[in-house]
Amino acid sequence: MADRGAPLYRIEKGLFEAAIKQPEGALEGAKSAKVLTKCSCGALRICSRRIPALSRDQALASDQQAKGTILEAEAALQTAQINLSHTDIISPIAGRR
Repeated sequence: MADRGAPLYRIEKGLFEAAIKQPEGALEGAKSAKVLTKCSCGALRICSRRIPALSRDQALASDQQAKGTILEAEAALQTAQINLSHTDIISPIAGRR
């Protein structure tokens, strides 16, 4: 019988490890987009009197969208990491000897 915490079964990890790469890449891309939108918003603040309100609103909306994209990518990455963690099945209790 197995001891508590002993491995009982292992699911092939390759697909689950690969599934982490996509949200990692999406997260990096989202963070890069956020940096760009932050720079745009900063530049528009400096020139606020000469920039139409619509342009400022569009830049702020892009910044908020970038924040949302980061949150989505972080959630996808967390989900992939949780799925990977479920590939090792361990004994929750000690069996009889």
